[in-house]
Amino acid sequence: MPGNTLARAQTGCVVYKMNFYTRETPPGVKLLGENRLMCSGSRDLDIDVYYSYVSRLMTAARLKWNPTMLIHGGAVGVDSMCDSWARSNDLDTWLFKPEYDKFPKWEAPKVRNYEMVVSSTCAVVLWSGFSGGTSHALDALLHEKKPFLLWDLSRKQDYFIPVNC
Repeated sequence: MPGNTLARAQTGCVVYKMNFYTRETPPGVKLLGENRLMCSGSRDLDIDVYYSYVSRLMTAARLKWNPTMLIHGGAVGVDSMCDSWARSNDLDTWLFKPEYDKFPKWEAPKVRNYEMVVSSTCAVVLWSGFSGGTSHALDALLHEKKPFLLWDLSRKQDYFIPVNC
């Protein structure tokens, strides 16, 4: 278990607990009874270098949880690589963009991260070890006790972190 990674992920992050759900569910999406895989990761990763990492992580998640849908934030980097993998492997996608019209600029991505975590049943995280948004997503996953696969690129090792739901 990557103790240092989780220690970094848990320091200085605020999880926004919401008593309401603000996002509309796309037509045909059941919030109960389906495995929805969330992806999170650093935006500054080169697709030519890291797509193989994403592909291995997504394949492992598919074998472990058999998700029917990918949830992501639509950012460049890991989100777009996971979206590409999902579309080429016949997974539906659900895009969560930050709602800057409803929340302050600094808060909108954190609210979006929390909504993605709440809407998912499991997750994959490809983390450079420095991304604040990914660190926040990790904190929310731990807070909500969602199972996830973490690839810490600062160590270049695979970790499955079991969390009881």
